Amino acid sequence: MNKIFGPFFPYSPLPDNATGATKRLLEANPFAPFFYEESTGKDYYEIAEELKSQTEPGKYAFLSLDLDDRVCCVCYEGFDGCTPFSGWKIAVVPVENLPKGIEYDLGDVALKDGKFVYTYFRSIQEAKLHKDKEIAWASQYIQTYEDYEQVTGKKLPEHMADILKKLKIYRCEVLSIKTEDAPNITWAIRPSVE
Repeated sequence: MNKIFGPFFPYSPLPDNATGATKRLLEANPFAPFFYEESTGKDYYEIAEELKSQTEPGKYAFLSLDLDDRVCCVCYEGFDGCTPFSGWKIAVVPVENLPKGIEYDLGDVALKDGKFVYTYFRSIQEAKLHKDKEIAWASQYIQTYEDYEQVTGKKLPEHMADILKKLKIYRCEVLSIKTEDAPNITWAIRPSVE
């Protein structure tokens, strides 16, 4: 079995029309806030209950796929362990078909046309944040050193001028990094500001 369910969308089941797992959940808590269904009208909890009887424990993984089919959750305990969000899908995949270590690559792997592909989306986003943080850090110190000359009217002492030069070089090195190369990026080392 290699099957994708969804996308799922929130809905409010009517107690009189609910069946199976959905009905039991409503009876236990009539104000349960989260119900999702496929466009076919099939409820998430009903699908989970069906799959529980059709799949052998430990043989299948259940994956939450976001709007771009990126794997955001891997669950080995059953379909209902993967929470869908609006528009998300759930995939059922034999464990032997999973990429090794997928649990550590969540957000970087997508399931496209039945195959796992590395998009490195999460790594690229993290690299963009890191790049912005490092540029801001260097810029803050560069501005501070430049303020020294402007405010005091004195030339920077030699050791401070050397630090300023290293900070500017560092900022240029970080600026030149291509974040789309993540996770294979070698980051420049921050210069000492002491």
